[in-house]
Amino acid sequence: MKSLLRRYTIPSAKLLPNQEAFDFLPSCSQARFDLTSVEAIAKAPEKVLQQIRNTEVDYKRFKGVSTGSLAVLQSCSNFLRSNNINCETRNISLSDGVLSGISKVYETLRIGGSDKIILPTPTFGYYFQQLREKGIDFETVATTKEESFLPNPDILETAVKKGNSKVLLLCYPNNPTGKLMNQETAEAISEIAKRHDLFVISDEAFLGNVIAPERNFSIARVPGMLDRSITFFSISKMMGLPSGAASNFCFGNGDLIRNFSKVGGYYNEQVTREALEDSQENREFLVESKRKYLANIDLIKNKISQLNKKFGEIFGEERNENEAYVKPLVSNPETGGVYLIDFSGLRDKVYNGKKFDTGLDIAKWLLKEASLGSVPGECFMFSPKDMLVRITTSESSETLDKAFDSVIDAAVKITNQPKSAIVSPTADGLSANKEKTI
Repeated sequence: MKSLLRRYTIPSAKLLPNQEAFDFLPSCSQARFDLTSVEAIAKAPEKVLQQIRNTEVDYKRFKGVSTGSLAVLQSCSNFLRSNNINCETRNISLSDGVLSGISKVYETLRIGGSDKIILPTPTFGYYFQQLREKGIDFETVATTKEESFLPNPDILETAVKKGNSKVLLLCYPNNPTGKLMNQETAEAISEIAKRHDLFVISDEAFLGNVIAPERNFSIARVPGMLDRSITFFSISKMMGLPSGAASNFCFGNGDLIRNFSKVGGYYNEQVTREALEDSQENREFLVESKRKYLANIDLIKNKISQLNKKFGEIFGEERNENEAYVKPLVSNPETGGVYLIDFSGLRDKVYNGKKFDTGLDIAKWLLKEASLGSVPGECFMFSPKDMLVRITTSESSETLDKAFDSVIDAAVKITNQPKSAIVSPTADGLSANKEKTI
């Protein structure tokens, strides 16, 4: 159990765990295939886009959060009810985005000093950068694939008891695994929160991107937890709206919502209402998005199979599915947008005189030789030895197809041989790829 609990005290001047992986990410913006960002896969419905075109959005006037009009809050409430979450308008506030909203909660709750935040991992990496910037102490509780990357209640409660824990930060639907929160775990977490006076921040930005038949079971659905939590939802993640549309929202503890909303702000309320309306156009949009996500997942799995065949030819050894050179960590995620690929079958293989040993090693190779930008698993607090990278499934199938073809072509640069035995790519007739910035 101890190996799953890690405590960090990271003043703003100090580095994050796996800092090198975070520092690597900006270089991916120059990649031919930048698969680091998760956006909506389909174009937003025309009625929503028309509202954006009809409204002059002055983003400089936007300050952060606003209670919004009763009409737009009722639209949010109706949307939540369609996802089995009962929430009155007084418990809802508009928000410019999930990360900025969470940052505002830290300030409103006055977290600091000896306080500590607990995060089940893997989870969205930018939380850790936020906590570092604010000098907030945090502890991670590792989850496992065998338990569907959900927090083990016994391990979680041990972590809560050990420290001065004030806040639990959840991310379900999960980024990066695509797994959902279930009722049993949500209820167990709620009991822990009540026993230890723990406040829960729940990032459900991907609620609108669920592609599994079941739904995410929000912590706010558990009796008594609405007042002990605040939950964030991103319309932008669902529909890919520009940031100036300012159409995300949060819901939860009424007192916190009121304090949270004092600064006011500018909002495109009509865009929010159109995006959340239970209309035929919106329903068709969500069905089309789901279809595209599922098609891309099938494409990626097929390309991984081709990549394994290529490595089998290179190394003269075919491997079964469990021992494959490359394989999905979660073959069928329950949420669209994210996909984790396990390259641990390439451990100790050699590229450019260096053995592959970490997820960052793989991400650097993908960028340099295939011009494919990916997020190292270390950014989500996976172990470097897991050799994971995350890509998006939100790109077009044509882009993903070309990106993986580029990886398959780059596979010839990997060898079993030590540096002294490596033949220059140009010497054996292979064309050298143009070097990209890493």
